[in-house]
Amino acid sequence: MSKSAAVGYVQKLLGKEVGLRGLTVLAATITDLVQNEAIGTLSSVFSGLDLPLSGPVPLEASEFAIKSYMIALLMGRSVRGAKSKKDFQLLERDVQRAYPSWQESVTFASDLRLTDDLARRSRRNPFIQRADSSFDDASDFVQMFGQKFGLFQNLDCRQIKSKLMDWESEGSGRVPLAKFYNDISVGKDFKFAESVKYLRELGSLDETNPRQPSVVIPNYITGASNCLSTASFYSVCCTNECESLFGKIERAAGAQTSTPGQIAQMVANMASDTVDAPRNISSTLMSRLNDISAYHRGQIPVHGRLFAQWMHHAYPRECPFPQLAGSTNPLTPEEWASTRSEAYLVTKEEANILTKAEVVEVGDLPWTNVEERIVGQVHAPASKGCARVVMASAALLSLAATMFRATKSTLGASDKASIGKEGCCEKSFV
Repeated sequence: MSKSAAVGYVQKLLGKEVGLRGLTVLAATITDLVQNEAIGTLSSVFSGLDLPLSGPVPLEASEFAIKSYMIALLMGRSVRGAKSKKDFQLLERDVQRAYPSWQESVTFASDLRLTDDLARRSRRNPFIQRADSSFDDASDFVQMFGQKFGLFQNLDCRQIKSKLMDWESEGSGRVPLAKFYNDISVGKDFKFAESVKYLRELGSLDETNPRQPSVVIPNYITGASNCLSTASFYSVCCTNECESLFGKIERAAGAQTSTPGQIAQMVANMASDTVDAPRNISSTLMSRLNDISAYHRGQIPVHGRLFAQWMHHAYPRECPFPQLAGSTNPLTPEEWASTRSEAYLVTKEEANILTKAEVVEVGDLPWTNVEERIVGQVHAPASKGCARVVMASAALLSLAATMFRATKSTLGASDKASIGKEGCCEKSFV
């Protein structure tokens, strides 16, 4: 299957309901696309360095080719003109300026290759000293590197989270803008510099209190501004810590729905990076669980927006606040620059003004009584007699959102209903 045909197939598959076989085919297709692109990029690097694609390659040259592949991975199209070792050495200077963790990444790749070489040693002739590598060896390694790099990159994400939590309005998962821009105003190196407008469109800005806008920590960390666009088909982004929490709930419930009592018991005993367990579930959280259950006739859809919002309240530093469909337009900095006339970074003058604002402690976390059923089989309220909504599984949507950047359109219609005091709904489709 050609690249264009494969992309078209995946786009078509993402727009419809798929079963287990469809998910398997989709995963295999995306994996094939990613692997082929990695091999193609490595082939271009070998050609630029005048190294053979068949036959032996000196180890030193192979190691430099892998480093050059990493440069290509981080720099994208800007390496297409690299035709020599000197060209890649010059590009490495650009990477060092643009990507602060470059040297750590090189060390990580070197350690990974040594570990892989040690694992393969038992299958080699111990009496022959290995002096050469090959394109196939390098190809195997870069595919393994692609699988491991995300976990390494997530160490930077944890550093970001730790920094933001130092400025957090305690227990809220939010950082007032006056503190968020503090490093800029005092001239420190570690800067959070996205503009207010960019943060708003990312879905990372809480403006419930217009006097004190704040950055929502998990929304910011998992936002597009912290992703590395390393390939055509996927980005390396910060891990959404809430996904593992949802996974535990799904496994414990054994279904896509559960009851308030079951969820309360599970969450009370489920620790996170910043929440200890066991703990008591507050009366407010319990009341909201019961409201969600009443709306859904006694069951709580694990993948509904209301439950995602509840999880944000239960784990405000790990679970992103689910913004309403259509209220955000998350773009990477590159996409923003190509479609907007304004910069995505705040100016120093704007930062200075915002840091002088009075810091008001964050009050109650926002709660909007709007349900959006995106995945799973969810019954609409009996009062409306609405049809059953059947969409793709959460695993598929997570895979598509994380890996498949070529598909920009909405993955099917979102069934949205506003919940009133009596639980009735006003239905619209977006």
